[in-house]
Amino acid sequence: MSENYLFECRGLSKSFGPTKAVVEVDFSLPRGEIRALIGENGSGKSTMCSLITGMLKMDSGAMTFKGESFTPGSLLDSQKAGVSILLQETGTIGALTVAENLFLGREQNFIRHGRLDKKAMIDSARAACTHLGLDIDPSLPAASFSFEERKLIEVVRAMQDDPELLIVDETTTALSQAGREIIYSLFKKLKAEDKSAIFITHDLGEMMAVCDSATVLRDGHYVETISKEQFDESRIRQSMIGRQFTSGYYRTDENDESLRDDDIVLDVRGVSYGRSVRKVSFKLRRGEILGIGGLTDCGMHDLGQLMFGALRCDEGEVVHIESGEAIRSPRQAIGLRIAYIPKDRDQASVFLQSEIRDNVAVAASDKLQKHGFIMKRAEKELVLRETGRLSVKMQDIKQLVKSLSGGNKQKIALSKWLANDSEILIMDCPTRGIDVGIKAAVYRLMEQLKGEGRSIIMISEELPELIGMSDRVLIMKNGRLSAEFFRKDGLTESKIIETMI
Repeated sequence: MSENYLFECRGLSKSFGPTKAVVEVDFSLPRGEIRALIGENGSGKSTMCSLITGMLKMDSGAMTFKGESFTPGSLLDSQKAGVSILLQETGTIGALTVAENLFLGREQNFIRHGRLDKKAMIDSARAACTHLGLDIDPSLPAASFSFEERKLIEVVRAMQDDPELLIVDETTTALSQAGREIIYSLFKKLKAEDKSAIFITHDLGEMMAVCDSATVLRDGHYVETISKEQFDESRIRQSMIGRQFTSGYYRTDENDESLRDDDIVLDVRGVSYGRSVRKVSFKLRRGEILGIGGLTDCGMHDLGQLMFGALRCDEGEVVHIESGEAIRSPRQAIGLRIAYIPKDRDQASVFLQSEIRDNVAVAASDKLQKHGFIMKRAEKELVLRETGRLSVKMQDIKQLVKSLSGGNKQKIALSKWLANDSEILIMDCPTRGIDVGIKAAVYRLMEQLKGEGRSIIMISEELPELIGMSDRVLIMKNGRLSAEFFRKDGLTESKIIETMI
Protein backbone atom coordinates (compact mmCIF):
# COMPACT_ATOMS: atom_id res chain seq x y z
CA MET A 1 0.00 0.00 0.00
CA SER A 2 1.11 3.52 -0.78
CA GLU A 3 1.42 6.59 1.46
CA ASN A 4 0.19 8.68 -1.47
CA TYR A 5 -3.36 7.63 -0.69
CA LEU A 6 -5.53 8.85 2.16
CA PHE A 7 -7.29 5.47 2.36
CA GLU A 8 -6.57 2.07 0.85
CA CYS A 9 -7.81 -1.47 1.25
CA ARG A 10 -6.54 -4.72 -0.23
CA GLY A 11 -8.44 -8.01 -0.41
CA LEU A 12 -11.31 -6.67 1.71
CA SER A 13 -13.89 -9.44 2.26
CA LYS A 14 -17.04 -9.95 4.32
CA SER A 15 -19.65 -12.72 4.31
CA PHE A 16 -22.93 -13.24 6.14
CA GLY A 17 -23.39 -16.98 6.25
CA PRO A 18 -23.50 -18.17 2.63
CA THR A 19 -23.93 -14.62 1.31
CA LYS A 20 -20.68 -13.03 0.13
CA ALA A 21 -21.28 -9.30 0.56
CA VAL A 22 -17.75 -8.02 -0.21
CA VAL A 23 -15.26 -10.21 -2.07
CA GLU A 24 -11.52 -9.36 -2.11
CA VAL A 25 -12.05 -5.71 -2.97
CA ASP A 26 -9.05 -3.48 -3.69
CA PHE A 27 -9.74 0.25 -3.36
CA SER A 28 -7.50 3.33 -3.28
CA LEU A 29 -8.59 6.90 -2.53
CA PRO A 30 -6.18 9.83 -3.05
CA ARG A 31 -6.34 12.98 -0.96
CA GLY A 32 -8.57 15.78 -2.28
CA GLU A 33 -10.90 13.48 -4.21
CA ILE A 34 -14.67 12.94 -4.06
CA ARG A 35 -15.16 9.29 -5.03
CA ALA A 36 -18.57 7.81 -5.84
CA LEU A 37 -19.17 4.22 -4.76
CA ILE A 38 -21.92 2.87 -6.99
CA GLY A 39 -23.65 -0.37 -7.87
CA GLU A 40 -27.01 -2.08 -7.69
CA ASN A 41 -28.67 -2.70 -4.32
CA GLY A 42 -26.89 -5.65 -2.73
CA SER A 43 -23.62 -4.93 -4.56
CA GLY A 44 -21.74 -4.44 -1.28
CA LYS A 45 -21.47 -0.64 -1.06
CA SER A 46 -22.91 -0.12 2.42
CA THR A 47 -21.19 -3.24 3.75
CA MET A 48 -17.84 -1.95 2.53
CA CYS A 49 -18.43 1.39 4.25
CA SER A 50 -19.44 -0.42 7.44
CA LEU A 51 -16.08 -2.24 7.32
CA ILE A 52 -14.20 1.03 6.81
CA THR A 53 -15.92 2.65 9.80
CA GLY A 54 -15.64 -0.33 12.17
CA MET A 55 -19.39 -1.03 12.31
CA LEU A 56 -18.57 -4.48 10.90
CA LYS A 57 -15.42 -6.56 11.25
CA MET A 58 -13.79 -7.76 8.04
CA ASP A 59 -13.28 -11.48 7.45
CA SER A 60 -10.02 -10.87 5.63
CA GLY A 61 -7.99 -8.11 4.00
CA ALA A 62 -6.11 -5.05 5.18
CA MET A 63 -6.80 -1.31 5.35
CA THR A 64 -4.59 1.75 5.74
CA PHE A 65 -5.58 5.31 6.60
CA LYS A 66 -3.09 8.17 6.29
CA GLY A 67 -0.39 5.62 5.50
CA GLU A 68 -0.86 3.57 8.67
CA SER A 69 -2.61 0.27 9.37
CA PHE A 70 -6.29 0.91 10.08
CA THR A 71 -8.50 -1.56 11.97
CA PRO A 72 -11.23 0.36 13.83
CA GLY A 73 -13.13 -1.71 16.35
CA SER A 74 -16.17 0.55 16.39
CA LEU A 75 -17.76 3.60 14.84
CA LEU A 76 -16.33 5.68 17.68
CA ASP A 77 -12.82 4.38 16.89
CA SER A 78 -13.08 5.46 13.25
CA GLN A 79 -14.47 8.87 14.24
CA LYS A 80 -11.52 9.48 16.57
CA ALA A 81 -9.15 8.50 13.76
CA GLY A 82 -10.74 11.02 11.35
CA VAL A 83 -13.41 9.01 9.46
CA SER A 84 -17.08 10.05 9.71
CA ILE A 85 -20.15 8.54 8.05
CA LEU A 86 -23.64 9.81 7.21
CA LEU A 87 -26.02 6.88 7.01
CA GLN A 88 -28.89 6.38 4.56
CA GLU A 89 -31.65 6.03 7.12
CA THR A 90 -32.28 7.91 10.36
CA GLY A 91 -29.25 7.80 12.62
CA THR A 92 -30.44 10.05 15.44
CA ILE A 93 -32.01 8.87 18.70
CA GLY A 94 -35.45 10.47 18.89
CA ALA A 95 -35.72 10.57 22.69
CA LEU A 96 -32.42 12.47 23.07
CA THR A 97 -32.12 16.20 22.48
CA VAL A 98 -30.31 17.50 19.41
CA ALA A 99 -27.39 18.51 21.64
CA GLU A 100 -27.22 15.05 23.22
CA ASN A 101 -27.25 13.45 19.77
CA LEU A 102 -24.49 15.74 18.51
CA PHE A 103 -22.16 14.98 21.41
CA LEU A 104 -23.09 11.35 22.09
CA GLY A 105 -19.95 9.63 23.35
CA ARG A 106 -18.21 12.97 23.87
CA GLU A 107 -20.06 14.18 26.95
CA GLN A 108 -16.78 14.36 28.88
CA ASN A 109 -16.01 17.57 26.99
CA PHE A 110 -18.77 19.27 28.99
CA ILE A 111 -18.04 17.94 32.48
CA ARG A 112 -17.62 20.83 34.92
CA HIS A 113 -16.79 20.08 38.56
CA GLY A 114 -17.93 16.51 38.18
CA ARG A 115 -21.28 17.37 36.54
CA LEU A 116 -22.52 17.63 32.97
CA ASP A 117 -22.90 21.29 31.96
CA LYS A 118 -26.02 21.00 29.78
CA LYS A 119 -26.10 24.71 29.00
CA ALA A 120 -22.57 24.59 27.60
CA MET A 121 -23.48 21.52 25.54
CA ILE A 122 -26.60 23.23 24.13
CA ASP A 123 -24.65 26.42 23.35
CA SER A 124 -21.99 24.42 21.50
CA ALA A 125 -24.68 22.50 19.62
CA ARG A 126 -26.41 25.73 18.61
CA ALA A 127 -23.14 27.17 17.31
CA ALA A 128 -22.41 23.99 15.32
CA CYS A 129 -25.89 23.99 13.77
CA THR A 130 -25.71 27.69 12.91
CA HIS A 131 -22.31 27.19 11.26
CA LEU A 132 -23.95 24.70 8.90
CA GLY A 133 -26.95 26.97 8.26
CA LEU A 134 -29.37 24.89 10.34
CA ASP A 135 -31.73 27.05 12.41
CA ILE A 136 -33.13 24.73 15.10
CA ASP A 137 -33.37 24.61 18.91
CA PRO A 138 -30.81 22.01 20.08
CA SER A 139 -32.50 21.69 23.48
CA LEU A 140 -35.49 19.91 21.88
CA PRO A 141 -35.71 16.13 21.32
CA ALA A 142 -34.61 14.96 17.87
CA ALA A 143 -38.02 13.29 17.43
CA SER A 144 -39.68 16.72 17.27
CA PHE A 145 -38.00 17.52 13.95
CA SER A 146 -38.75 16.41 10.39
CA PHE A 147 -36.93 13.54 8.71
CA GLU A 148 -34.87 16.01 6.64
CA GLU A 149 -33.94 18.12 9.68
CA ARG A 150 -32.81 14.98 11.50
CA LYS A 151 -30.59 14.08 8.54
CA LEU A 152 -29.02 17.55 8.68
CA ILE A 153 -28.47 17.10 12.42
CA GLU A 154 -26.48 14.00 11.50
CA VAL A 155 -24.44 16.09 9.07
CA VAL A 156 -23.58 18.50 11.89
CA ARG A 157 -22.60 15.58 14.11
CA ALA A 158 -20.41 13.99 11.43
CA MET A 159 -18.47 17.23 10.99
CA GLN A 160 -17.81 17.75 14.72
CA ASP A 161 -14.50 15.88 14.58
CA ASP A 162 -13.32 17.68 11.44
CA PRO A 163 -12.95 14.37 9.54
CA GLU A 164 -10.34 13.80 6.87
CA LEU A 165 -12.57 11.18 5.22
CA LEU A 166 -16.34 11.70 5.05
CA ILE A 167 -18.55 8.82 3.88
CA VAL A 168 -22.04 9.80 2.67
CA ASP A 169 -24.27 6.73 2.30
CA GLU A 170 -27.38 7.75 0.31
CA THR A 171 -28.09 10.68 2.64
CA THR A 172 -29.05 13.09 -0.16
CA THR A 173 -32.13 11.01 -1.10
CA ALA A 174 -33.79 12.30 2.09
CA LEU A 175 -32.94 15.95 1.45
CA SER A 176 -34.47 18.82 -0.48
CA GLN A 177 -32.29 20.68 -2.96
CA ALA A 178 -31.30 23.13 -0.22
CA GLY A 179 -30.23 20.24 1.99
CA ARG A 180 -28.30 18.64 -0.84
CA GLU A 181 -26.45 21.88 -1.45
CA ILE A 182 -25.17 21.69 2.13
CA ILE A 183 -23.64 18.27 1.36
CA TYR A 184 -22.16 19.54 -1.90
CA SER A 185 -20.59 22.51 -0.11
CA LEU A 186 -19.00 20.11 2.38
CA PHE A 187 -17.48 18.19 -0.54
CA LYS A 188 -15.97 21.41 -1.90
CA LYS A 189 -14.60 22.28 1.54
CA LEU A 190 -13.01 18.83 1.93
CA LYS A 191 -11.36 19.06 -1.50
CA ALA A 192 -10.00 22.52 -0.72
CA GLU A 193 -8.46 21.17 2.51
CA ASP A 194 -6.91 18.14 0.71
CA LYS A 195 -9.37 15.79 2.39
CA SER A 196 -11.63 13.23 0.71
CA ALA A 197 -15.13 11.77 0.58
CA ILE A 198 -16.80 8.53 -0.47
CA PHE A 199 -20.29 9.18 -1.84
CA ILE A 200 -22.86 6.40 -2.27
CA THR A 201 -25.75 7.49 -4.48
CA HIS A 202 -28.14 6.01 -7.03
CA ASP A 203 -28.73 9.39 -8.65
CA LEU A 204 -26.30 9.19 -11.56
CA GLY A 205 -26.88 12.80 -12.59
CA GLU A 206 -25.99 13.98 -9.11
CA MET A 207 -22.98 11.67 -9.00
CA MET A 208 -21.56 12.91 -12.30
CA ALA A 209 -22.04 16.53 -11.24
CA VAL A 210 -20.25 16.38 -7.87
CA CYS A 211 -17.77 13.48 -8.01
CA ASP A 212 -14.25 13.25 -9.43
CA SER A 213 -14.44 9.52 -10.09
CA ALA A 214 -16.64 6.48 -9.48
CA THR A 215 -15.83 2.97 -8.28
CA VAL A 216 -18.32 0.30 -9.38
CA LEU A 217 -19.16 -2.77 -7.29
CA ARG A 218 -21.23 -5.69 -8.55
CA ASP A 219 -22.30 -8.65 -6.39
CA GLY A 220 -19.61 -7.75 -3.87
CA HIS A 221 -16.79 -7.61 -6.44
CA TYR A 222 -14.77 -4.63 -7.63
CA VAL A 223 -15.56 -3.93 -11.31
CA GLU A 224 -13.73 -0.73 -12.26
CA THR A 225 -13.01 2.89 -11.34
CA ILE A 226 -14.21 5.47 -13.87
CA SER A 227 -12.68 8.95 -14.05
CA LYS A 228 -14.78 12.10 -14.48
CA GLU A 229 -13.55 12.45 -18.05
CA GLN A 230 -15.07 9.02 -18.81
CA PHE A 231 -18.46 9.68 -17.19
CA ASP A 232 -21.28 8.53 -19.46
CA GLU A 233 -24.63 7.46 -18.00
CA SER A 234 -25.16 4.56 -20.41
CA ARG A 235 -21.66 3.20 -19.81
CA ILE A 236 -22.02 3.55 -16.02
CA ARG A 237 -25.36 1.73 -15.97
CA GLN A 238 -23.93 -1.09 -18.05
CA SER A 239 -20.97 -1.39 -15.68
CA MET A 240 -23.30 -1.50 -12.65
CA ILE A 241 -25.72 -4.15 -13.89
CA GLY A 242 -23.33 -6.16 -16.08
CA ARG A 243 -25.40 -5.91 -19.24
CA GLN A 244 -26.51 -3.36 -21.79
CA PHE A 245 -29.45 -1.36 -20.42
CA THR A 246 -31.52 -1.04 -23.58
CA SER A 247 -35.08 -0.52 -22.37
CA GLY A 248 -36.20 2.85 -21.07
CA TYR A 249 -37.05 3.42 -17.45
CA TYR A 250 -40.40 4.96 -18.05
CA ARG A 251 -43.63 4.30 -19.87
CA THR A 252 -43.45 4.61 -23.63
CA ASP A 253 -47.15 5.27 -24.31
CA GLU A 254 -48.08 8.90 -24.77
CA ASN A 255 -51.64 8.66 -23.44
CA ASP A 256 -54.07 6.13 -21.99
CA GLU A 257 -57.40 6.41 -23.78
CA SER A 258 -59.02 3.74 -21.55
CA LEU A 259 -59.20 6.01 -18.49
CA ARG A 260 -62.72 7.29 -17.86
CA ASP A 261 -63.45 10.53 -16.05
CA ASP A 262 -66.53 8.98 -14.40
CA ASP A 263 -64.74 5.87 -13.04
CA ILE A 264 -63.62 7.39 -9.72
CA VAL A 265 -62.18 5.24 -6.92
CA LEU A 266 -61.02 7.89 -4.42
CA ASP A 267 -62.30 11.42 -3.85
CA VAL A 268 -60.24 13.92 -1.86
CA ARG A 269 -62.63 16.69 -0.80
CA GLY A 270 -61.30 19.99 0.54
CA VAL A 271 -58.71 18.38 2.81
CA SER A 272 -56.72 20.58 5.23
CA TYR A 273 -54.13 19.73 7.87
CA GLY A 274 -52.40 22.40 9.93
CA ARG A 275 -50.41 24.72 7.68
CA SER A 276 -49.03 21.98 5.44
CA VAL A 277 -52.19 21.00 3.50
CA ARG A 278 -54.83 23.60 2.64
CA LYS A 279 -58.19 22.77 1.03
CA VAL A 280 -56.84 20.19 -1.41
CA SER A 281 -59.38 18.49 -3.70
CA PHE A 282 -58.95 15.96 -6.51
CA LYS A 283 -60.27 12.60 -7.76
CA LEU A 284 -58.39 9.38 -8.55
CA ARG A 285 -59.60 7.22 -11.44
CA ARG A 286 -59.49 3.44 -11.80
CA GLY A 287 -56.31 2.31 -13.57
CA GLU A 288 -54.67 5.73 -13.24
CA ILE A 289 -51.15 6.61 -12.14
CA LEU A 290 -51.60 10.03 -10.55
CA GLY A 291 -48.36 11.85 -9.78
CA ILE A 292 -48.14 14.43 -7.00
CA GLY A 293 -45.04 16.62 -6.93
CA GLY A 294 -43.55 19.78 -5.54
CA LEU A 295 -40.73 20.94 -3.30
CA THR A 296 -40.03 18.78 -0.23
CA ASP A 297 -41.97 21.00 2.19
CA CYS A 298 -44.96 21.66 -0.10
CA GLY A 299 -47.27 19.40 1.93
CA MET A 300 -47.41 16.40 -0.41
CA HIS A 301 -45.96 13.95 2.12
CA ASP A 302 -48.56 14.91 4.75
CA LEU A 303 -51.24 14.59 2.08
CA GLY A 304 -50.19 10.97 1.51
CA GLN A 305 -50.68 10.21 5.21
CA LEU A 306 -54.07 11.98 5.24
CA MET A 307 -55.31 9.79 2.37
CA PHE A 308 -54.34 6.67 4.34
CA GLY A 309 -55.84 7.89 7.62
CA ALA A 310 -52.45 8.07 9.34
CA LEU A 311 -53.15 11.78 9.94
CA ARG A 312 -56.60 13.13 10.80
CA CYS A 313 -58.00 15.89 8.56
CA ASP A 314 -58.71 19.26 10.20
CA GLU A 315 -61.20 19.91 7.40
CA GLY A 316 -62.59 17.92 4.51
CA GLU A 317 -62.55 14.19 3.93
CA VAL A 318 -61.08 11.42 1.78
CA VAL A 319 -63.87 9.18 0.47
CA HIS A 320 -63.49 5.62 -0.81
CA ILE A 321 -66.10 5.66 -3.58
CA GLU A 322 -67.01 1.96 -3.76
CA SER A 323 -67.82 1.74 -0.04
CA GLY A 324 -68.87 5.35 0.43
CA GLU A 325 -66.72 5.51 3.57
CA ALA A 326 -64.55 8.47 4.61
CA ILE A 327 -61.04 7.26 5.51
CA ARG A 328 -60.32 7.90 9.18
CA SER A 329 -57.67 5.32 10.15
CA PRO A 330 -55.00 3.06 8.60
CA ARG A 331 -56.90 -0.03 9.81
CA GLN A 332 -59.98 1.11 7.91
CA ALA A 333 -57.88 1.93 4.81
CA ILE A 334 -56.26 -1.50 4.85
CA GLY A 335 -59.68 -3.12 5.12
CA LEU A 336 -60.72 -1.19 2.02
CA ARG A 337 -57.58 -2.46 0.26
CA ILE A 338 -55.77 0.86 0.26
CA ALA A 339 -51.97 0.63 0.61
CA TYR A 340 -49.44 3.23 1.75
CA ILE A 341 -45.67 2.99 1.18
CA PRO A 342 -44.02 5.78 3.25
CA LYS A 343 -40.98 7.79 2.24
CA ASP A 344 -39.06 6.78 5.39
CA ARG A 345 -38.60 3.09 4.62
CA ASP A 346 -36.73 1.84 7.68
CA GLN A 347 -38.73 3.78 10.26
CA ALA A 348 -42.25 3.53 8.88
CA SER A 349 -42.51 0.95 6.08
CA VAL A 350 -40.94 -2.30 7.29
CA PHE A 351 -40.22 -4.04 10.59
CA LEU A 352 -36.43 -4.28 10.53
CA GLN A 353 -36.12 -6.70 13.46
CA SER A 354 -38.74 -9.10 12.06
CA GLU A 355 -38.55 -11.83 9.45
CA ILE A 356 -39.42 -11.33 5.79
CA ARG A 357 -42.32 -13.73 6.33
CA ASP A 358 -43.90 -11.58 9.04
CA ASN A 359 -43.39 -8.35 7.09
CA VAL A 360 -45.05 -9.63 3.93
CA ALA A 361 -47.95 -11.40 5.65
CA VAL A 362 -48.87 -8.70 8.18
CA ALA A 363 -51.35 -6.75 6.03
CA ALA A 364 -53.03 -9.97 4.82
CA SER A 365 -53.32 -11.60 8.27
CA ASP A 366 -57.13 -11.52 8.22
CA LYS A 367 -57.40 -13.70 5.13
CA LEU A 368 -54.74 -16.11 6.44
CA GLN A 369 -56.67 -16.85 9.64
CA LYS A 370 -58.92 -19.82 10.37
CA HIS A 371 -60.70 -19.97 13.71
CA GLY A 372 -58.43 -17.22 14.98
CA PHE A 373 -55.14 -18.92 14.02
CA ILE A 374 -52.75 -18.14 11.15
CA MET A 375 -52.57 -21.01 8.66
CA LYS A 376 -48.82 -21.49 8.37
CA ARG A 377 -48.86 -23.31 5.03
CA ALA A 378 -51.06 -20.64 3.43
CA GLU A 379 -48.82 -17.93 4.93
CA LYS A 380 -45.67 -19.53 3.50
CA GLU A 381 -47.23 -19.94 0.06
CA LEU A 382 -48.38 -16.32 0.06
CA VAL A 383 -44.99 -14.95 1.11
CA LEU A 384 -43.08 -17.08 -1.39
CA ARG A 385 -45.44 -16.04 -4.18
CA GLU A 386 -45.17 -12.31 -3.50
CA THR A 387 -41.41 -12.24 -2.88
CA GLY A 388 -40.94 -14.33 -6.01
CA ARG A 389 -43.11 -11.93 -7.98
CA LEU A 390 -40.69 -9.10 -7.16
CA SER A 391 -37.53 -11.27 -7.25
CA VAL A 392 -36.53 -10.37 -3.70
CA LYS A 393 -32.87 -11.25 -3.14
CA MET A 394 -32.92 -13.24 0.12
CA GLN A 395 -31.66 -16.39 1.82
CA ASP A 396 -35.14 -17.54 2.85
CA ILE A 397 -38.35 -16.05 4.24
CA LYS A 398 -37.02 -16.30 7.81
CA GLN A 399 -34.22 -13.81 7.10
CA LEU A 400 -34.45 -10.58 9.10
CA VAL A 401 -35.39 -7.57 7.00
CA LYS A 402 -32.64 -5.44 8.57
CA SER A 403 -30.03 -7.56 6.75
CA LEU A 404 -31.45 -6.79 3.29
CA SER A 405 -30.22 -4.08 0.95
CA GLY A 406 -32.27 -0.89 0.58
CA GLY A 407 -33.79 -2.01 -2.72
CA ASN A 408 -34.86 -5.37 -1.36
CA LYS A 409 -36.37 -3.71 1.72
CA GLN A 410 -38.45 -1.62 -0.68
CA LYS A 411 -39.53 -4.78 -2.48
CA ILE A 412 -40.66 -6.22 0.86
CA ALA A 413 -42.69 -3.05 1.53
CA LEU A 414 -44.40 -3.47 -1.85
CA SER A 415 -44.90 -7.23 -1.39
CA LYS A 416 -46.76 -6.59 1.87
CA TRP A 417 -49.44 -4.59 0.10
CA LEU A 418 -49.65 -6.81 -2.96
CA ALA A 419 -50.26 -9.73 -0.60
CA ASN A 420 -53.37 -7.89 0.60
CA ASP A 421 -54.63 -7.47 -2.99
CA SER A 422 -54.53 -3.68 -2.62
CA GLU A 423 -56.57 -1.83 -5.25
CA ILE A 424 -55.33 1.68 -4.44
CA LEU A 425 -51.63 2.23 -3.72
CA ILE A 426 -50.29 5.47 -2.27
CA MET A 427 -46.54 5.45 -2.95
CA ASP A 428 -44.45 8.18 -1.31
CA CYS A 429 -41.06 8.39 -3.07
CA PRO A 430 -41.22 4.70 -4.10
CA THR A 431 -37.76 4.66 -5.71
CA ARG A 432 -35.86 6.68 -3.09
CA GLY A 433 -32.43 5.17 -2.47
CA ILE A 434 -32.69 2.22 -4.86
CA ASP A 435 -30.55 1.42 -7.87
CA VAL A 436 -31.31 1.64 -11.58
CA GLY A 437 -32.19 -2.03 -11.94
CA ILE A 438 -34.68 -2.10 -9.06
CA LYS A 439 -36.08 1.29 -10.12
CA ALA A 440 -36.89 -0.19 -13.50
CA ALA A 441 -38.52 -3.20 -11.78
CA VAL A 442 -40.70 -0.90 -9.66
CA TYR A 443 -41.77 1.05 -12.75
CA ARG A 444 -42.66 -2.16 -14.61
CA LEU A 445 -44.65 -3.29 -11.56
CA MET A 446 -46.55 0.00 -11.59
CA GLU A 447 -47.40 -0.51 -15.26
CA GLN A 448 -48.56 -4.04 -14.52
CA LEU A 449 -50.78 -2.89 -11.64
CA LYS A 450 -52.20 -0.14 -13.83
CA GLY A 451 -52.96 -2.73 -16.51
CA GLU A 452 -54.86 -4.77 -13.92
CA GLY A 453 -57.08 -1.76 -13.22
CA ARG A 454 -55.48 -0.80 -9.93
CA SER A 455 -54.92 2.87 -9.11
CA ILE A 456 -51.68 4.47 -7.97
CA ILE A 457 -50.92 7.81 -6.34
CA MET A 458 -47.17 8.41 -6.71
CA ILE A 459 -45.77 11.21 -4.55
CA SER A 460 -42.32 12.07 -5.83
CA GLU A 461 -39.60 14.70 -5.61
CA GLU A 462 -38.15 13.54 -8.96
CA LEU A 463 -39.58 15.34 -11.99
CA PRO A 464 -38.35 12.77 -14.57
CA GLU A 465 -40.18 10.07 -12.60
CA LEU A 466 -43.40 12.08 -12.41
CA ILE A 467 -43.28 12.91 -16.12
CA GLY A 468 -42.23 9.43 -17.18
CA MET A 469 -44.79 7.40 -15.23
CA SER A 470 -47.90 9.53 -14.59
CA ASP A 471 -51.15 9.84 -16.55
CA ARG A 472 -51.73 13.10 -14.72
CA VAL A 473 -49.54 15.25 -12.45
CA LEU A 474 -50.72 17.52 -9.63
CA ILE A 475 -48.24 20.07 -8.31
CA MET A 476 -48.42 21.38 -4.75
CA LYS A 477 -47.01 24.67 -3.50
CA ASN A 478 -47.32 26.00 0.05
CA GLY A 479 -49.88 23.34 0.93
CA ARG A 480 -52.19 24.00 -2.02
CA LEU A 481 -52.60 22.53 -5.48
CA SER A 482 -50.96 24.98 -7.86
CA ALA A 483 -51.27 23.17 -11.20
CA GLU A 484 -52.54 20.08 -13.02
CA PHE A 485 -50.86 18.52 -16.07
CA PHE A 486 -51.93 15.67 -18.35
CA ARG A 487 -49.71 13.14 -20.08
CA LYS A 488 -51.58 13.66 -23.33
CA ASP A 489 -50.48 17.32 -23.39
CA GLY A 490 -46.78 16.45 -23.43
CA LEU A 491 -45.25 17.10 -20.02
CA THR A 492 -41.91 18.91 -19.73
CA GLU A 493 -39.80 19.81 -16.71
CA SER A 494 -39.79 23.52 -17.57
CA LYS A 495 -43.60 23.67 -17.57
CA ILE A 496 -43.80 21.99 -14.17
CA ILE A 497 -40.97 23.88 -12.46
CA GLU A 498 -42.71 27.21 -13.14
CA THR A 499 -45.62 26.07 -10.92
CA MET A 500 -43.47 24.68 -8.10
CA ILE A 501 -41.29 27.64 -7.14
